[in-house]
Amino acid sequence: MKILKWFLLSVGVVILLGGGYILYEFKFKTYDVADPEVDQIIDEGYEIELPDGTSMKIASDGTILEQKNEETAEGQKAQAEEKPVQEVTEASAAVKAPAKDSSIAAQQSEKEEVPVAKKPANPQTTNPPAAKPESVTAESIKEKYRGTLVSLQQQAETRVDNLVAAAKKEYAQKKANGEKISAGYFYTKYMGSSDSLESSTDGAFENLMKVLEADLVANGFKKSEAQSFRDEYNQTKEELRSSLMKKALAEIK
Repeated sequence: MKILKWFLLSVGVVILLGGGYILYEFKFKTYDVADPEVDQIIDEGYEIELPDGTSMKIASDGTILEQKNEETAEGQKAQAEEKPVQEVTEASAAVKAPAKDSSIAAQQSEKEEVPVAKKPANPQTTNPPAAKPESVTAESIKEKYRGTLVSLQQQAETRVDNLVAAAKKEYAQKKANGEKISAGYFYTKYMGSSDSLESSTDGAFENLMKVLEADLVANGFKKSEAQSFRDEYNQTKEELRSSLMKKALAEIK
């Protein structure tokens, strides 16, 4: 299968040969690249879980679709399920209450007459020393969000793999059907989809950064402390591009 080499060679051909038909084929010719399967990969969006238990669903354009606290949601659900049982219990107790008034009053009277023995004071008892709170640093705050960043990167890598798989599948189908294989078509469709996917991932990352930066500021630190996260994210994107290039070179060999 040679589909990945189209991604590598197409850019090189345009640069080396310049204008003419090749430039037209890759840059100016329009193609019908509509594909529900590819659109689904790009439009899937992201879901990230923050250290405080908040979960955010983010659309492909970076818009936050939903933001909720999982613990609060579970508590509300449990409360809603227990409420009918509690109401039935209280209603039942209210019906039976009159029949028990006299016995309850008698029991309370007996309890009042029984003297309560006082426990001797223990002068040797002391409270244990309170644990010292750990000092909060910019690094400790960022470390809380590392798992969220890794999860976002893993979701992005899965979408890239799905996009490459879709390209290979389409190439194989066209070849099996005896259709013409157009490098310009594949370049336009999948490089454009790759750019859209990268933009979607950037939007999710920016939402994560807003939360992290707000946490830093709330604890007396500057937003610039989060720059290392940006550097790490950009480096990961470059490594992913490099990985795809290596796969393409392997296909050529």
